[in-house]
Amino acid sequence: MQQQVIELFANKLADALKATDEVSLTEVRDIWKTVGPSPYCPYVGDLTRNIQYALARGHVARNGVVNKLASETAASYPSLLSPSFIDRLMQVVDQQFQKDHLVESAKSTEGIYQRRLAPKTKFDPDGFASEFSLIQASAANSARQTIARVRTLLEDACLKHIASRVHAASVPKEKIVSQTNNHFHGFITGKVNVAGESIYNTKLSLSIGQLVAEIDASSGTLAEKAEAKSLLGSFLAHPLV
Repeated sequence: MQQQVIELFANKLADALKATDEVSLTEVRDIWKTVGPSPYCPYVGDLTRNIQYALARGHVARNGVVNKLASETAASYPSLLSPSFIDRLMQVVDQQFQKDHLVESAKSTEGIYQRRLAPKTKFDPDGFASEFSLIQASAANSARQTIARVRTLLEDACLKHIASRVHAASVPKEKIVSQTNNHFHGFITGKVNVAGESIYNTKLSLSIGQLVAEIDASSGTLAEKAEAKSLLGSFLAHPLV
């Protein structure tokens, strides 16, 4: 079952990114249409900056696509959520985001100027190299942020599912004691009979959901919070726990 879900996630993500990237590539091709032998041909620096803006919008769209799909997968298959399952999903995300066709398209700009016989004064190799390096850096930064957000999203869903299972498992085991007018104070160190029920010791109840909320509300960085929740998830998912 887990392998099937991983493959389904990979196929859906590939198709969704392909459709999203095509929108951005169409915008880039429209920008290239302004290149030609005319003296009004744009300088490569100006044109590349326009491409950079188009690709930035494309990377935002990519972020939305993978976050939506990850959320849908977590909601549809909550019983599969575990640290190892999340790692496998993230391997798929990493592989897809290594295939950044948008950056490769921007690299073709130099060939566009040559094939369309643009005036040589319009193409500055050093200027293009500088603008293209900015495109690469921006794309890499966007990919890192997207991958980090997806992992946090999945780990949060995993912890919430574990917390719900812990709560559901504990409810049937608890015995409701009928109301009584008797009152007592202090620690229970021995056997006490209350309304026909025997209490042998005190009981400590911990809310996992509250613990996750406290982690999110802490002053730590996003990376530190994600690490803390990941470690908590690994602890709670252990068979002995």
